Amino acid sequence: MSQSKNILTLPPRWAEDPLSDFIQDSFRNIFASFVQKKREFFLLLKVDAVYRGISGNLDDFEDPFAPNFIIDRIPHFLHLVVYP
Repeated sequence: MSQSKNILTLPPRWAEDPLSDFIQDSFRNIFASFVQKKREFFLLLKVDAVYRGISGNLDDFEDPFAPNFIIDRIPHFLHLVVYP
């Protein structure tokens, strides 16, 4: 496969609007926050590791609703990481 087939051509004026600017600025701010707050970031990594560890072991719960609670909480946690 030639490299020319891997090039994505964007539509004219793609991402030249206020919403795209806001999203890009938000992304940069999130990245900058994690760079400046290493201790907090490592704490979030530990919490994320716990969630991922639990979500990989959801077959052995006695309460059939417990896995649903955990699965429901993971996206909320990730949302709060990005938008505190």
